[in-house]
This record gives sequence, C-alpha cells and structure tokens, in this order.
Amino acid sequence: MDEGIGNVTKELERRNMLSNTLFVFTSDNGGPIQGGDSVGARNWPLRGGKHSIWEGGVRATSVVYSQNEDLISVERRGTTYNGLMHGADWFPTLSDVAGYDLNGTLELDGVSQWSAITGTTVFVTPSHHSLTHSLTHLLTHLLNQTRTGTSKTSPRKEVVLGNATDLCSESKKHCGFAIRAGDFKLIRDYGGSPDWRCNTTAGGDQGECDTKHPWTQNLTTCPNGWCLFNVLSDPYEMNEASSESPRVLKEMQLRMKEILTTYRSFEIDPDCPNPVFTNDSSVGKSWAPWC
Repeated sequence: MDEGIGNVTKELERRNMLSNTLFVFTSDNGGPIQGGDSVGARNWPLRGGKHSIWEGGVRATSVVYSQNEDLISVERRGTTYNGLMHGADWFPTLSDVAGYDLNGTLELDGVSQWSAITGTTVFVTPSHHSLTHSLTHLLTHLLNQTRTGTSKTSPRKEVVLGNATDLCSESKKHCGFAIRAGDFKLIRDYGGSPDWRCNTTAGGDQGECDTKHPWTQNLTTCPNGWCLFNVLSDPYEMNEASSESPRVLKEMQLRMKEILTTYRSFEIDPDCPNPVFTNDSSVGKSWAPWC
C-alpha cells in the first residue's frame, strides 16, 4: 500500500495537483479476530472485533491529510478528532469539501462532519438526526454533559449499530442491535461474536489483557436481554450499567423500539443473474454483475 500511495502522490505532484488534493484513509470496522478473514488483527483493549457490535468491532480510525491550508489549517494539523461519526457520513462530508449542494436529494443517513473535523464551525444537528420528543429531555442532558471525544463535538448525536454478521449462528450467541447516544451505548439481545478482548492468533496477548484490564463482569448474555454501557468511562465494556442507570435504560429502549420500526432486512434481488468472472477491457478481471 505504501508503494501504491507513493506512486499516486508522485503523479499528482507531477501534474501540479497535489496541493489541491485531500487524502482520506479510513477503516470500515474493527479488526477481524475470528472467522475466515482473521489474519492477526488486534483490537485490545476493546472488546470484540469485526462481525460483532462490541466496541472492538465498530470503532475505527481514519486519517485525513492535505497540503492545502485552505482545507486543513496549520493549527489543525496533527490534531485528533474524536467526534461521533458513522461511515455514512463520508458521502456528505466529501460532498461538502468538493462544494456539491445536496439540498433536494433524497434524505441521507449521513451528515457532513467536515466543519467539525477542521474545527471551523459549531453545528446544529439537522432535524432528521435529532432525538425524538420522548428522548429529548433526558438525552439532551446526557449529550450536554459529555466530554471531549463524544457527540458533543460532532453534528451526529446518535449511531445505530445493526446485526450484520455471519458468525452468530456459528457461535450460538444472539446478535442484536445497538444504539449509541452521548456517553451511553445500549445493546439489545447481545453484542455477538467475537466477544473477547484478545486476539487468539497473537501469542501472549491473553495474559497481558487479563493482567492490565481484568474482567469486572464476564458477560455471556445481557441482563433481561439488554446491555447498557457508558463507553466513555468504560470503553472496554466491562461494567454493564443497566441496574445503575434505569432511567437511561428505559429511554434508550424506547428509542431502539422506534428505530426498529423502520428496519428492513436485506433481500437478494431475484432478477439479478448469477455473477460470473470476466475480464473487462477497462478494469481487468472482475466479478459481474453487482446488483
């Protein structure tokens, strides 16, 4: 990858385009530590990994870089943005950078994070990303109490996490849904598998993990089907907090119920022909069609 990026940057520089280019490197999920794509990733000390909705499966990192000071100021360079963000936010964010007006389009799941990333504007969250009336009083208070690294620094006030995984049936551990709002994260049913904190393919990790961050609660199920965590004070999801925060639990359960009324499971298009391996004249070897 380093060689490929080097080739791209050299060509951009040769064409006098480098100073007007924005580079974005981003991950789509936590590292895979179980299953066929497990290749030694390590999410420690976070719990879980790809295929689960534990923090180790859904937290990801990104890098944004540009030589152009009009895009990223000198003061902002080398800093870290910890605001709440979803992968769906990249489309409106990059549209914002490029100057595309998205008014009049279909309603988007994402919101532009560009001004928050660059520290240029204080955002007011669009109405369709706001919390419902039943949650407004309590969760607005929670959001206002959040510290650096939470949704207070972001135009996004909540993130919904789905149960998109192919490992649940193998592990016989229910994969539920989750919602993150403010400092809190609520999981319905269970966070799925993998649900441990150390990668089994990395020698010596288990002892190090257990010594430095011993389990307070070794959960294999959620109490009464719900797990509540304060992921700001407990990012390792070791202390299930539903009994300590019953009001937060109730309000977030209501929000979860509302969200799931709009949930639609994916379906295979019956009219889509079976994909075949082809050698396209423009892109080379590929599978097609995608539908």
